Amino acid sequence: MSVSGFVFNDAGYRLGENETRGRFTIGTRIRSEKIAGLSYGLNGNVTNSTGGLFFVWHNADSVLFPQGLLDTSTSTLAKYSNWRIIVDPYVEYFTTNGSRHSLKTRFYRTVNNGAEGQGSNANSYYLQYQWQNTLQNGLKLIRGISSNLINVHSELYGNNGSSNFAGFLQADYKWNKLNLSGGGRFEYFNVNELTSSYNLGRLKLPVYPVFRAGVAYEVAKATFLRASWGQGYRFPSIGERYVKTVVGVLGILPNPSVQPETGWSSEIGLKQGFKISNWSGYLDAAYFYSEYKNMVEFTFGNYAPEGTVFSSDPNDPNYFYNWVGFRSENMENARVQGLDLSVVGKGKVGKVEIITLMGYTYINPSAINPDSSYLESYSNPNSKLLKYRFRHLGKMDVQFGYRKLMIGFSSRYNSFMENIDKTFVQNAFGTLSILPGLAQYREAQFKNGDWIFDVRFGVDIFENAKLLFNCNNLLNREVMGRPGDIQPPRNYSLQLTLKL
Repeated sequence: MSVSGFVFNDAGYRLGENETRGRFTIGTRIRSEKIAGLSYGLNGNVTNSTGGLFFVWHNADSVLFPQGLLDTSTSTLAKYSNWRIIVDPYVEYFTTNGSRHSLKTRFYRTVNNGAEGQGSNANSYYLQYQWQNTLQNGLKLIRGISSNLINVHSELYGNNGSSNFAGFLQADYKWNKLNLSGGGRFEYFNVNELTSSYNLGRLKLPVYPVFRAGVAYEVAKATFLRASWGQGYRFPSIGERYVKTVVGVLGILPNPSVQPETGWSSEIGLKQGFKISNWSGYLDAAYFYSEYKNMVEFTFGNYAPEGTVFSSDPNDPNYFYNWVGFRSENMENARVQGLDLSVVGKGKVGKVEIITLMGYTYINPSAINPDSSYLESYSNPNSKLLKYRFRHLGKMDVQFGYRKLMIGFSSRYNSFMENIDKTFVQNAFGTLSILPGLAQYREAQFKNGDWIFDVRFGVDIFENAKLLFNCNNLLNREVMGRPGDIQPPRNYSLQLTLKL
């Protein structure tokens, strides 16, 4: 049996944004004395958190203040008090011939107490049975079934339920230097009246099949070539279909007609190990390509029914701003392709141990044959890059160790976010300013992308005690993760770790 817990308090760096969180966790495992190979147990945890959730800034000159400040009627700051309860009973059995049977179950309870009219609670019931064994020819089989039932009661979108059932099979085989893997999964989804379906010729199936395959081959010593391909299927969540609320001046609208998104992804890669004197490591390069159909994203627009006569009275159901905001939409089909490179190495210079990691990712996500109305929602329609994506990402980390001392440096780079919703950089419909000053702020601060540098120092005080000092965002850069959301400024932490 293991028991753990923690209490965490964060005063935050933005007005009204703070968090107090506590968690208690227990884990048990019982090995049967009567039946060899049988074990079972019960794991679980309870978490409570309270605080304020910062959504968007007040304006470009007050980036650490929530829009609407602390006025409860207009502020985008959301106060919350949440509970999370997880109970995980499980059973595992290894037979004498090497087969493995496992049954995992979960009860997950969430209670969200937010602003008036925005509370919700949900119960989730999950079960998965898996049977794994290896045949005499070395073929490894993994098969099973799973189910997930969710019931939600929300003040925002009423009572709703969803269900998911699936059966799956995977086969892995190794022959000399060749590794093969393949599998399939049949998914059934239901969210209220929306149900999964798949057209097989004239036959309409209630389940949606997805398949995957992969191969890896050791071409030469420490040289590995790999390739993989897999399909994906994602059903819209209850929130994506039914949520209706207002955050400051931002309206979030429901869309019960949003459809599932499907797609496939592939990758081909090469991993090359190396050893030069007392240095060793590997170089990894991969090209990836994915396509998505009916990709779901939140899109800003006027979603009033055709022929609606708008009113200027906030109490009228046809009040203009009741129909203006963001909602889930099936966007144009999309393509994502790119290249990922990384180098990891470890070695010594004299008595100094050096560990390095460098990586670079180029990504080109774009809509396939987009129509003009979709491109109109882009802040820069000439770019064609999907909204809220970075084209270039980089990372680097180097650490030096000498006896009981350690010093490390790391950096991260994101290129300029070329496209966001046009409504964030200009007044929506000529009158509504969602994020005042964002257009000028993006041009002045982030046109060349973001470099973030961190540094850390460590010392082993004695065998079972270590002291670590971190300075994150060393140069105190203003970094924006998404429009209106400035990331933490320079901050320091001191950590003492004891092993008893």
